[in-house]
Amino acid sequence: MITLFTVAMMIMPSMSFAFASGDFVISTEELTYKAGDAVKFMGNATADANVTIEVSFNFTSARLLSIKVTANEDGEFSHTIMLSESTLAGAYNVTALTSNLTAETFFTVIAPTPEEAPPEEDYASCCNGDLKNAIARAKAYLNKTETMLESLAEEYAENEVVMGYIERAAKALAEAESYLDEAEEALGDGENSTAARNLAATHNIMGRLKGLINSVIKEHKNAQVDKFIEQAESRFNGLEDKIERLSDQLSASESGDIKNALKNAAKNMNEFRERRENENADDLLDDLDDAVKDVDEEIEEIGGKEVGNTLKQMNQVEARLMVLKNSRAKLARKYGDISEVNGEFDEAEGILEDMMDEMEKGNVNNTKALVSQVRELAKNIQKQNTKALRAKSSKGNSRP
Repeated sequence: MITLFTVAMMIMPSMSFAFASGDFVISTEELTYKAGDAVKFMGNATADANVTIEVSFNFTSARLLSIKVTANEDGEFSHTIMLSESTLAGAYNVTALTSNLTAETFFTVIAPTPEEAPPEEDYASCCNGDLKNAIARAKAYLNKTETMLESLAEEYAENEVVMGYIERAAKALAEAESYLDEAEEALGDGENSTAARNLAATHNIMGRLKGLINSVIKEHKNAQVDKFIEQAESRFNGLEDKIERLSDQLSASESGDIKNALKNAAKNMNEFRERRENENADDLLDDLDDAVKDVDEEIEEIGGKEVGNTLKQMNQVEARLMVLKNSRAKLARKYGDISEVNGEFDEAEGILEDMMDEMEKGNVNNTKALVSQVRELAKNIQKQNTKALRAKSSKGNSRP
């Protein structure tokens, strides 16, 4: 198994939709993971096909790793990687390549709860070395906490609840760092007792900080659930419109089955909102993923294999564009003017509309070239996001 190395970036969470070419697909076993988890990739290709799996940031083209696997005689392939304990939260893009085919999916690493703060001990009568080590451990904990808070603040700048907890945590963090600096200074002057008192004060604040961090993490996960529900409902509404437009191409039973599936999905979304207050967010995200997969399975059965596959591809492209739009909005919040990241969103949406027009006319085969065009546009937009990110970062144009 391969360890995914540390990435120093926070990226907007996204849904784990597959984005595929025909029967070539890749997916992850779970929707969300934590640092240190095993991530299993699974997919289908042709028998004995050589497949390259690449992992990168979801709005950059910076490749983190590349893996080569071989499909079995049934065309199935899988591979597992280990996320390092220092992997930061965010969404990751997975691309599978074989011959001239491409398939993609996404998975999200959720923000970790920092490890317990170093234990408070009686250092008043300890030697200089013990105090020095204790201060170093406390400093490492505070540095890690500061990095996490900065990442979450960047992502949830417009979420008042999350930002309220982050601001309180940031104040506690600054207070703890001040005491720790005084402890370090006292230790350097040979005043061990003073250093021990300041270190004890630091530990007291770190206990309060731990509680605030837990509150931030809880609200962060709740925000992920809300975002998933919002994205899922948007996708379901889009599917409902498509089914209405394709009513002449579908049998009454096919149309009825998918409408019932969408109705049940909408009901589930409302239930998930109620459950969010009392249930574990990780479990809810898994249940949400299952609800999306149930709808996908119904799509596969309608209008023959070609119609079902085309509808899935359209919705997957739309999901990809949604992720890219979120990424562009994130860049705009951080850097202000990002006119170079406008991309070809309008053109992509126009092609998707052309695909629907062809499907309404019963010309499903005519959509294949359009799928390739919109995929290429999505890649171009992704490259533009990357270019803008690098340009702005190198100039240090981050907004205050």
